[in-house]
Amino acid sequence: MNNKKIPIFINNRNRLEYLKALVDWLEQAGYKNIKVIDNDSSYQPLLKYYESFGHEVIKLKKNAGHLAIWDTGVYDTIDTPYYVYTDPDIVPVENCPSDVIEVFIKKLEQFPDIEKIGFGLKIDDLPAASGNSKKIIKWEKQFWEKKHSDFFYEGSIDTTFAVYRRAVKGGTFHYPAVKSGTRLRCLRSGEPYLARHMPWYRCNKEFTDEDRYYLEYTETLTHWTKEGYSIYWKLCQVVKWILKKSKRSRPKIFK
Repeated sequence: MNNKKIPIFINNRNRLEYLKALVDWLEQAGYKNIKVIDNDSSYQPLLKYYESFGHEVIKLKKNAGHLAIWDTGVYDTIDTPYYVYTDPDIVPVENCPSDVIEVFIKKLEQFPDIEKIGFGLKIDDLPAASGNSKKIIKWEKQFWEKKHSDFFYEGSIDTTFAVYRRAVKGGTFHYPAVKSGTRLRCLRSGEPYLARHMPWYRCNKEFTDEDRYYLEYTETLTHWTKEGYSIYWKLCQVVKWILKKSKRSRPKIFK
């Protein structure tokens, strides 16, 4: 198959800035088959963006969460040997070669026991002002310790950008397991095929209106996204708890 036409599914809810950055990179790299799985978003600038979006938007009628591709019927539409699934906030670094998906597929073909291959995440330029850099680096270092071959390393991948074999389903664990079960056999790429997890670069004092909206209208976050927005996320949860206890409607307090 033409690897530039491999289906790339981006799972999204109320995210615009990071989604645009990822889609722009993919388009410039020549990838044609981009599909956004939208989890009942309500952020108006995002919905406006969809109106002129040059690719398919699969609109779900609920927030299906980070396993949306497998929890809905989207996975059943795949008819290619490989597919890509990713969160919207994983963006390749500036010098990442445009043949990244082809390179991942070639490695999968070389090692039939590997089930999916994804980006290694850049950690040497995290802003100290975020307050979580040391914690993130300490955790991520484990994924750079066990070299597999060439510039690939053995390490688990959740729902960050990865190429999957058609028969493979799941984040860290084989679907439908979430927190336990058999781990998928994964590889992470090294230089120059790296990506940034964009929330790690957002300091608490730099929140945008989009960040505020996203945090106000989400019930759960992945662990590291939560770390990236630690202070504001905690504030949102306290306010939501107070409103629930008082049975009041949610005011627009995060503007």
